[in-house]
Amino acid sequence: MKHLVHNSLDPRHPLIVSDRGQYRCLQFGPNSCEQSRIDLKNPHHLQIAYTRTMMCGLLFQQQPKRILLMGLGGGSMVHFLLHHLKEVQLDVIEQSEGVIRVAQDFFNVSNNEQLRLINTRAEDFLTERQSAAEPQYDLIFVDLFGPNCMAPALFNEDFHNLLLTCLGSNGLAIYNLWSGNKDAFDAVCSTIDLTFNSRVLRLPVFEDPNICLLAFADKPPQKAVKEPNRINRLTKRFNLNFKQMSRQLIENNNDWAKQTQ
Repeated sequence: MKHLVHNSLDPRHPLIVSDRGQYRCLQFGPNSCEQSRIDLKNPHHLQIAYTRTMMCGLLFQQQPKRILLMGLGGGSMVHFLLHHLKEVQLDVIEQSEGVIRVAQDFFNVSNNEQLRLINTRAEDFLTERQSAAEPQYDLIFVDLFGPNCMAPALFNEDFHNLLLTCLGSNGLAIYNLWSGNKDAFDAVCSTIDLTFNSRVLRLPVFEDPNICLLAFADKPPQKAVKEPNRINRLTKRFNLNFKQMSRQLIENNNDWAKQTQ
């Protein structure tokens, strides 16, 4: 049974925090899906399938030094990344002040020497970085949603072009997309594919309408999914099923998979 912890109104949608046993959840409205869920005793354990799938980027970047996360929610990915990557610098972009306050007050997310929370629109942040000469990112996680739809920025080619310029030469962006609206999903995928010159892999979320897109600054390497010992080490280190992710990457990206044989 759920226990209501907090209910407030963001300018765009409600913010509802509830507990179910040791799990705490964030929803953007009473009828919306869970945006975030954490285990209060083990907040670094990823509870929702799409968040685990997004971490497939660690197959290709085992020791990222700089990470950008677009979309905070309840901070489940923040807890995971800071727990497992002790030396990473993590920048998190969140448009909603209300979401940041909820993450701080109810999900134990706060600024520290590793974490920088930035209250701005993702596209504004990327635009401002063009003249700031900031270091580039190894990984960029894009998790931008409203209550029931993908964020408008995802349909904008300029947004993805700006994002690409923020990636290091071997970096990649991992997008969490919703495939429930085929026309919208296809439009976003086409824009990302064009921006990244088809250096894009698809990874469906298990038993979920979400699909992760991996967009690479350079050619996607094949050896990341070919070395069982390496995959086993990653599985043990991060407590995630990288063997399944590797298999699904091969099954869902035929042209790239042929190059791995």
